Amino acid sequence: MVFNKILLIAVFLGGVPVLTGDLFSRDVDSLVRVHTDKRGKVDVQSVLEAGRSYLYSHPAKAFEIARRAVVIAEAEGDPLQLANGYRSLAACYFQVKADYDSTAYYLQQAEELYGSARSKEALGGNASVYHNMGT
Repeated sequence: MVFNKILLIAVFLGGVPVLTGDLFSRDVDSLVRVHTDKRGKVDVQSVLEAGRSYLYSHPAKAFEIARRAVVIAEAEGDPLQLANGYRSLAACYFQVKADYDSTAYYLQQAEELYGSARSKEALGGNASVYHNMGT
């Protein structure tokens, strides 16, 4: 009886990494599909938030998600979401690759877009850019 319980626990714990690994390997297309509404508009901010969760565990996937978010925002013509995508790419370059030139480039791109938008979200994004430039 005790052996059966130990075996059951071992099987369960052994299966947990497989389950979480499968969740992490979810491909970017399906992630985008999850955050697409019935009209076909993608919630880029939600995609970027999902990408942020991969920044340290799966950095290549975080880069892929940030790049895809930029492409989607460009296609949708949404400058605010494009700025968010650039800021996310800057974070990837800074945190993962320590590529400060690319980080500065994408932060400058985001700053220009945030500066041209007149909204509370743009003001917050710009403040975040300035904070990141100062660190």
